[in-house]
Amino acid sequence: MSDPIGAHEELNKRWLREIHAGVSPPGPLKACGEWLFDLRESGRLAEAAWDGFLKARKLGTYRMERLVRTGEFVEGSSPLEQ
Repeated sequence: MSDPIGAHEELNKRWLREIHAGVSPPGPLKACGEWLFDLRESGRLAEAAWDGFLKARKLGTYRMERLVRTGEFVEGSSPLEQ
């Protein structure tokens, strides 16, 4: 994750860290060739992607559209539910 430029991005960054789906660079971005492959080989990038898939809610735009259209809001216990 890069440095946030606004309050909304600060919140997004904190949320991604809470669900372990955000990866902060372990070194300067201009030296990413030195550490990017280490992150990949260690499995940290795959782990972050998997955590994001499992823990982040899906289909938010469709849920908002349904809420506006029908007034119905349904929140399931599984991130895979629509």
